[in-house]
Amino acid sequence: LERESAASTLNHPRQIPGAGSRCTTMLTPDWNSPLKTYLGAQLFPWVLLFIGLVILLFALADVLRTRASADWPATAGTVVRSTLEATAPQANGPSRRAAWRAAIRYHYTVEGASHSGQRVSFASPGPLERAAAEALLQRYPVGADVRVFYRPDAPAESVLEPGLSGFPWLSLSLAGLFCLAGIGMIVVLPRLAGRA
Repeated sequence: LERESAASTLNHPRQIPGAGSRCTTMLTPDWNSPLKTYLGAQLFPWVLLFIGLVILLFALADVLRTRASADWPATAGTVVRSTLEATAPQANGPSRRAAWRAAIRYHYTVEGASHSGQRVSFASPGPLERAAAEALLQRYPVGADVRVFYRPDAPAESVLEPGLSGFPWLSLSLAGLFCLAGIGMIVVLPRLAGRA
């Protein structure tokens, strides 16, 4: 009987006489409180702005590193791998096309230490058409002698084609989208709240 009484008490909260339903309401958190409204209307725009700034900083750092690679010292290297690899299809549905990647690896030595690299250029594309990937492989066949440009303070980082051969428009566009959305919400939402 005592166990049944305790279970009944847990399943059906007791209301204090005279308090009405206020006691039960106090025991149940109200997730639609002003705090939730504040987090949604005030914090979310700043999160968007922060994400946009982080993407922008990474994109600018990549541009600076790419430009600096034009002044990196060079050493002799040898291509040890040059193969065609299939990747995920480029599109879904009936028009799915196979995508390809040129997997290139080269070895080089800096001050007696052996290193291995895979980067052809900082603007190396992702999935390619088969013809484009094969054209890249023909430029760097297995056994070919290549000039490897390496970062002086970190020789393990290297590239075959240094310099800025492209611009990260995608990263900058994404960063701009997040920043504009965040700034727009920060400016517009208080005005809408004031009118309401």
